[in-house]
Amino acid sequence: MSGGSTYSRLHRLISDSVRPCTAAEVVSLTKEKEKELLASLSQVLRQIQLWTRQLESDSDDDELSAQSEDHRYLSNIVAELVFLLTLKNRYVQHLAVKILVAISGFLATSGSNWGFFIRFLCLCMELVATNALSFSSASSTAGLENSHCNSSSLLVVKPRLKNAGWSTLAEIVRVLRSILKCLNQDFEYDDNLAEVYLDSVYYSLSNMPWDSLDVIYNSQNSFSVDALDDASGVVFLGNLIQFFCSMVEQCGSVDDAGRSQDEHPFFGLVTNLVPKLFYWCLSMQGQHVITCIRQYFRHKLLVLMLRLSLQIHLDCCILVSWLQLLHNYFQELLWQPIASPGSVQDDCLEGSPFLLSNSDGEVYNMCSRHLKRQAIFLFLRCCFSLINPRGGAKKLCACLTTDSCLNFDPDLDCIGRRRGLLELYKWLQGNLHLDVFVDYEMYIENCVNFSLSFLQLFVHEDDILFKVLLQLLSLPFCVEQKFNKRKWTSQDTKEDILFHVSNVFNPVHLFHLFLAEVKFFYTLQCCFY
Repeated sequence: MSGGSTYSRLHRLISDSVRPCTAAEVVSLTKEKEKELLASLSQVLRQIQLWTRQLESDSDDDELSAQSEDHRYLSNIVAELVFLLTLKNRYVQHLAVKILVAISGFLATSGSNWGFFIRFLCLCMELVATNALSFSSASSTAGLENSHCNSSSLLVVKPRLKNAGWSTLAEIVRVLRSILKCLNQDFEYDDNLAEVYLDSVYYSLSNMPWDSLDVIYNSQNSFSVDALDDASGVVFLGNLIQFFCSMVEQCGSVDDAGRSQDEHPFFGLVTNLVPKLFYWCLSMQGQHVITCIRQYFRHKLLVLMLRLSLQIHLDCCILVSWLQLLHNYFQELLWQPIASPGSVQDDCLEGSPFLLSNSDGEVYNMCSRHLKRQAIFLFLRCCFSLINPRGGAKKLCACLTTDSCLNFDPDLDCIGRRRGLLELYKWLQGNLHLDVFVDYEMYIENCVNFSLSFLQLFVHEDDILFKVLLQLLSLPFCVEQKFNKRKWTSQDTKEDILFHVSNVFNPVHLFHLFLAEVKFFYTLQCCFY
């Protein structure tokens, strides 16, 4: 089948199904119209999936030939479906999202016009964001004239998005995230498709008026009623952070032919947005921002920061600012003493604790322990990254073998290392109470207890545990940092942070303790079966 006939058939299929119910500028769906529309959309979805399977099973590998009318058809198709996202009907929105994702799969399989489709979808995201923030039409058009889509495509979609708001924007973000997941699952993350996707999304995100989001806060730091419809702003922020988390995790190896992952400006854009995301998500008040949602936001923001720190190299200023964010928003989790050994034996996550009722105190504690693990891991990662920056190992050795690791020459290159060591020292001092150690035996006992408690905090989420253990390998444990009684007699040693770090965070010792804990839990389980 030729490209032109296929796109015209697709356009006719969608138009015939949608137009009878959405012809009016303001749509009011009765129960009867809702059933009719849902049935039609389900048939559209099945037909697109059938065409995709036919393309996949076609014996020849010919791509759909490009026709001059393709972009016009696709523009109208996307305009009709995105218009469905403006309707306040979750069932209609759900099917419209699935159809857009199915069209993406069909175009990617056909090898024709997938890039235009993604760019046009991103263009819709820009337009809706502009509408949601009440920007002038001149301002929005100026930012879109340089897009990859022609002016006729803009004229097609803009009238259909006149009433679009935060709910529509949240759904478009969900569409883009679902397409990204399909790229990873169905196309084994094809580098060419992924690069087009990443570049298109970055281009649109860079045109978004992020600074203007602060305007929708009133003096009480809560979303104003006029700016948001019900809880749609909360849903948008949730979808946006999920989208960023998926992008950072899956788009790390887009360009294997010269451009490394941390050189793509998308990662810098998201990194710079992190402080704003904290403000938008965690400064909200109101009836829709219940404790469970706030906990979920904290979890996702920690996940985003951790994934960014694992994917790209963060400079000293970013790491220091992230430590400050941890102090501002996770103070009670970060500085709460590590639980004593054996105090929590049932802390095991099965599924997401955020989906459960927050009225259950046990569930709340499970969420808190989960967040505590993430917060401490990110804290340690920031500190260790400051202490041992990438590519600075040779110079680092000179800094860490001085008599006191808390005193440096006034060298700008050591400022980050000093900050990392001081943060780590304060945190360990709060948990180990270094100022009350009077003898060597007591110090040994406290170090062992702390190491065991630290392991037991993470042992129920072994993916985080092994990331922590691998992170500890980045610390340059000096040969002279020995755990012996003669060394303890020196007062300087008691103030030397690396001496304490070497004793409580030695990865080999921790791994042995981990094996002992695994044996203990295995024995415990056998007793119950």
